Parts: sequence; C-alpha cells; structure tokens
Amino acid sequence: MDGSNQGYAKPQARAFTLGYTSAHQTSNLPSTSFIAHSSRPLQTSPTLSIASHYPNDPNAKRKPDSTLWQAACVLFLLAIPLLITTSSLLHRSHRITTPIALQPQTDDSDIAFISQNDSLHEKDSFELDLTLPDLSIIEWESMLHGHGMQLSSESDIRAARRDLLVKSLGEAALTDSDNGCISLIAACANHWMHLSMTIQSWMKVKGVGEVVFVDWSTGQYSTRVARLFGGESVFIIHANQSEWHLTRAYNLAASMASCPKLLKVDCDTMLSPSFLERHPLGALRDAYYTMSWSESPNERKLAGSFYTHKRLFDAVHGYDERIDSYGYEDLDLYRRLEVAEAVRLEYEADSIHHIPFEEEHFDVLQSNNQTKKVIFSPRFNIRRNHLLLKKVNSPWTTYVATDSGVVSKYAFRVEKESSFINIALAEELHRPKNLEALVGSEEYDRISNEARKIMLHDDCHIPWDLISQVSSERPMDEKSNVVHDSDLQLLTSVLDPDSPASRKLLIAVMPDSDAFAIMVALTWAVFMAMSRERLLVLVTPPALREVSLAELVDIERSRKRLLKSMGVDFRFVIANDWKCPTSVHECVENDTVYGELEELNMTAAPDLVVLNPERNSVIHFQPEYDAERNVESISKIERQVYSSFYPTKPLVKMIRKSGDMSETTVIFLSKNRPEKFFDVWLKDVVNNLMRIRASDGIPDSDKPFVLVCGANQTLINTAEAILTELNKVQLVQHPVISNDDNFRTETHYLQHQYMELELTMRSKRIYFDDYMPLEWKVLIKYSLAWRKFNAPSLPNDMRRQFSNLVRRDSALSKERIYHGYEFRAW
Repeated sequence: MDGSNQGYAKPQARAFTLGYTSAHQTSNLPSTSFIAHSSRPLQTSPTLSIASHYPNDPNAKRKPDSTLWQAACVLFLLAIPLLITTSSLLHRSHRITTPIALQPQTDDSDIAFISQNDSLHEKDSFELDLTLPDLSIIEWESMLHGHGMQLSSESDIRAARRDLLVKSLGEAALTDSDNGCISLIAACANHWMHLSMTIQSWMKVKGVGEVVFVDWSTGQYSTRVARLFGGESVFIIHANQSEWHLTRAYNLAASMASCPKLLKVDCDTMLSPSFLERHPLGALRDAYYTMSWSESPNERKLAGSFYTHKRLFDAVHGYDERIDSYGYEDLDLYRRLEVAEAVRLEYEADSIHHIPFEEEHFDVLQSNNQTKKVIFSPRFNIRRNHLLLKKVNSPWTTYVATDSGVVSKYAFRVEKESSFINIALAEELHRPKNLEALVGSEEYDRISNEARKIMLHDDCHIPWDLISQVSSERPMDEKSNVVHDSDLQLLTSVLDPDSPASRKLLIAVMPDSDAFAIMVALTWAVFMAMSRERLLVLVTPPALREVSLAELVDIERSRKRLLKSMGVDFRFVIANDWKCPTSVHECVENDTVYGELEELNMTAAPDLVVLNPERNSVIHFQPEYDAERNVESISKIERQVYSSFYPTKPLVKMIRKSGDMSETTVIFLSKNRPEKFFDVWLKDVVNNLMRIRASDGIPDSDKPFVLVCGANQTLINTAEAILTELNKVQLVQHPVISNDDNFRTETHYLQHQYMELELTMRSKRIYFDDYMPLEWKVLIKYSLAWRKFNAPSLPNDMRRQFSNLVRRDSALSKERIYHGYEFRAW
C-alpha cells in the first residue's frame, strides 16, 4: 500500500471506543475511550466488543462482505449476557477473598486501596460487599460460632498480644509511660458502615500502636470490616451481645489494651493524622484530654472521647458498669479521674470530627415481639443516670474496691493454630446489677420523671407551673392494647435540645368566651404548631379552669382523623391552668424561665403570625380580631384541621339522639341578640325559607323541620313560641345535656354549644342574625371542609349563600338583618 489517499496508511496509534456492535450499526459508549499503541497487545474486557476506526479515514465504515463474519458477530452478541453475568460473579467473589492493604494518602478524604495479588498495582475504587453468601463467609460465620476456636484465658491472650507488639514495636513501646505506644480503643454495635471509614483514619494517626475493637453485636459485619481494613495491628473482640452497653464494651476493650496510653473513640469518630502530635501527653503523668461541652453539635457528640494514661483509667476501674444506658458515663468517669487528681485538658476542635447518622436519634424498644423506634433524648438520659447514681450513693471506684467480683467477667475463644492473635470471641459469664435493679422499678420510674422535669425546666426553658400539670400517666389504646408514651415523655423526647429532631414549644392559652371561640382558637393553634413544626400545649384560661378540652374534643380520635386527612401524626398536650393571664413578666419573679418565653397576642390569621424560631412562644387569643382579614384569608389546611376534630363520646351520643339532620333548617340565635324586632326578624327568616323551598318545587303543606339553637335560653323559648303560632314549620326537639336550663356549669354550657355547632354542620340550611361573633363566621367557612371530610362523595358546590341585605335598602336596621347558607346535599 502506498501513502496516497486511495489506501490505508497505518497510524502510530489507534483510537478505540468500548461499545456493543451489531451487523448493521455500532452503538458506542462515548464516556469510555482510550488510546492504545499498535505495538502493544490490546487488553479488552470479555464482556464488551470493540469497534475500531481510524481517524480521518473515509473508508473506515467499509465492512467485509462476508456472511460467515456476520454470523460470528451475531453469536458473539448472543453470548454477551452470559459473559457479563459470569464476569460479575467472578469479580465479586475475587473482591471479597482478595487480601486488601491500606495505602496511606495525604488527603484524609481520598482513600485508595492496593490489591496484593495485582502485579500492576493499579489503584482502583473499592466497593465493600459483605453480604455475598460465598464459601469464605460461610466458613467465617462458622468460626464465629465457635467452630475452629479454642478456649483461652484472658492472661494468655494479653501475653500473646504483648509478644506480637514487642516484635513490631519493641519492648520500650510497651513499658515507657512517657514515650510508649498508644492503644486506640473503640466499640460499637452494627455501625459497620461508619467503621469502614473511621477505622482507616485511626490507622493513619501517627503513634497509634494498636487498635482494640469490640464488636458488641449479634451480627458479624463490624468484625468483618475491622478485619478487612485493620490488618494485624487491629485486635478484634466479638462479644455477641444483643443490647448495647457502652460501659461494659469499653471496659472490655481497655482491659485488652497493651500500650501504656489509651485513646478512646466512638465508631463514628474521625481523627486527623496529627492528632497525637497536637495533644502531647508524655510528660503529663496525671492528665487526660477530652472535648469541652459546648453549644457546637460536633463538639457535644465528641465529649465522650478521651486520651489518657492507662494506669489512670485502671486506677478508677474504668467506666461504671452499673450504667447500662446512654448518658453520664463519661462525666462520671471524668469526675472520678479528677477526684484522683487528674488534670483535664481540652482537645483541639479541628483534630477530631463526628460523623452523624440517623440511628443515633432513636432508641429501639422491644415489646410484644415488635420493634419500635422512639426518639432518643440525650439530656434526659444524662440527668436520669446522674440522679440514679446519687441515689445509689456509692461511686464505682469505691464499689469495685469493696468487691472486685462485681465487674463483668468473660470467657474467651481464639483461633486454633494461629501464628498471632488478632481476633477473639468473648462470652459473658457475669455482669453487675444495673441502676434500675439497685434502686427498684418504682424508684426508677420516679427518678426518671424527676429527670424529665428538670431537663424541661433547665434545658428547654419550660416554666415549673406548666411542667407540674403535664401528665406522667401512659394511656392505653383500648382497641390495640398498645400503651402510648405519657405527655411528659412526649415533651422530653421532642424538646431535647441535643436531638436533631428537637422542636420548640407553642403554648396556646384558650379564650374564655364560648365554644365557638375555643374551637377557632384550637384550629388556629394546631395549624400554627403544624406549619411551624412545634409541639403544642393547650392551656385552659383562668375563667374556665373547671373546663377541660378533653370534655369537648376526643383527642385521640381527632389525632387519627388528622393523620388521615393530612398525613401528619400530630399530638398535643393539655394543661388546665395558666398563672400569667396578663403577661409572662408578672411571673418572672417566681420563675426566671418565664422571661425566656416569647409572648404574642393573636390578632391576625395564623398564617400571618411570625414566631421566633429560637424561643418557646406563648399566644393569647384576643376577643378583637381583624374581621375582614381573618375570614377572607382562611387556608385549605386550616379548614382541614378543623374538619379533623371529633366530639367526645357523650356528645356523639346526644347528637345521634337528634336523628337525621340532613333536611333540617337550623336557626341560630346569638347570645347578644336584642329582643327589638325579634318577631319581625323571625318571620322574615321563615318567609325566606318558604320561598326557597317553593323555588325547589316543594309545596307549603310539606312543612320543613326547624331546630332553634343559641346561648340565650329565654330567647330560644320565645322563638319556639312564635314559630308554633305561625304554624309553617315543624319544630325539632332540642337535645338536653343537663337538667340545668340556665347552663350554670361551664362544662355543660360549652358542651351544649359544641353539640349545637355539630348539629348545625349536619343540617340542610343555616340562618343566623347579624350579632354573631367573628368566630361563628370563621366556623361557617370551615363547614365546607367539614362536610367534605365527613361525606367525601358530595360535589364541590355544596352550598349557596343568601341574606336580606342583597335585596333590601342598606339602611335596614341591624336587628332585621339575617344571613343564611344552604347545603345542596348531605
């Protein structure tokens, strides 16, 4: 071939694109292309074919006209899926069984791995996959259950570990308390994903002689990760425990440490390579480092990490193993170290970092063979364990010194015929009694509630007057027999400042006027709490202290309906007294926490109220509203909230006694309605009702059903007498809650009003005078959502509005004005 344009000129390099080929076209993967010199054999993947072309060659697309070549391509394409599957399985198996060694990098965030069997030593990303049930994992799990293991004493294991470290570090590293090595101790349960990251940062810390890791879990994932990434310098102890106990786990790790210094970290703690260089401990014989307790979330999570001499830790017998739950175990250890005259030093904040994870926000409870996640409350746990230790009144250092047999005891198994010991199985033989067993269950519950109250007051800034009214009783669901958290537990878990799910409190002081105002205020309070993501406390005003909202609204049923209509599982707490009706400033003298509250007077629609996100808020519902703004700015969510409220069982029983209200007209009389022109007003209402029925083709002989409602019983009696005399309607018997006709009991009065409101919402038509308060007009707006929620099959256009104002002179006296709504169907 010559060098003319009529033939091919052999280039120095070829450009190849990985892709699938067919007899008709080439489908390339443009993101995967490379240059291969022609003198070097091409290394291709068995799962991909290669379509090659020469740049700037007009004949590159010319294919040989060969039926045999095309048949071979077709057969090759049909074999591709099988090749891909086989290659993937072989690759995954190789990835698990191939020994992996850590390659140190200058950048902590860029971790690379080197395969010891790869002659090219090409850096490759490592995909951790420990779930493939291949032969190596089956053998591994068999070993962890005792097969291939032999019993060994704790002293023999320590001696073997010491000999191993002497060979690698030298004798002086284990004996020199000033310049000796450091044992990094860590323990966790099922946090292997974080461990795969953090253990690599530990291995790069200059000066760490060994890592002692305790896998305190029933699974083996963390053990596998530690063995995979750690190498010979990591000593793994698998404890096979189902419940996490930090104190016992870390005491076990410390007991197996060989170096004269201890660095305690959590499995979600990352360290900088220069961590030990920045925290010198050699000449400081009686000192320890830890993180200061501050407002920084990262620093608070790291307050449990410490760095000290092992002899100091052993002198106070380590962690108090009677503490079997989160909280105060680190503060108790530091307090006992300081009693032993150890000096506290602070970590440099940028040398250590906490990795957050979702599981740390929850406690997992087991009950009735069911697993339940509950919001974790760090500060409550700290205060509870502190109070329990004060009740026990025996420091762990003294407790163990009096009886050394109280500490946990273990039996150990190690691998048979192993040249070195880097993994052991620990079987628990004995554990000390926990704090609950020492004080008794009743005292434990009392102290727990006391700790909750102290946390709510001191950490969450809730007044004592309000905390004292919060119930500590745990209600039971009658249908499911499930016991729910008490209101006190709810406040504790939601308001804890250290929980990422922490919220602020909204205290809503209910109005003391009537049921209409209470229901509107209740709707607005729930709407504001939901939209601002706050926990709600509803407080009965001083004038209605004998009345409980639980006597009007079925709280649990309303919560379930709220979940159904809005998808929000919303709970609120009810209190029956508010000590500061005028202003919170009048109560500051008795409790300074009142000064931390934000106080607002509710004079606008709830969506227009601005709350301080950093403070708990108190809102008072004022009798004077901006009528136009509040009625016209009602949102859909507002109406949905109101439609979720459900009356209590006694009220529902009374409502059902009233029978079917779908064809009944309700005439509602306001409390302040004057008697002037009352008979004229009532006749106008009846005439309007008859005209509407006539327009619908209903004859006058078919008398409509009418129910008269209102707060003024004298006016109701007068109205019924006038209607009887007119003889145009059929009066509906009014349900009676109490034999007291004057409703002198506030509870009966409000229940009666709420029942009438519910009857009104179920009726065909509503008439009311011009003296009805704004709250009534708001409730009428809510009625649309109420009826849609309770009867989803109704059409959207459910009502029409009418009033004599649209047909009469504007000078019509207020006493003569009526307003009405008609619902098309029920």
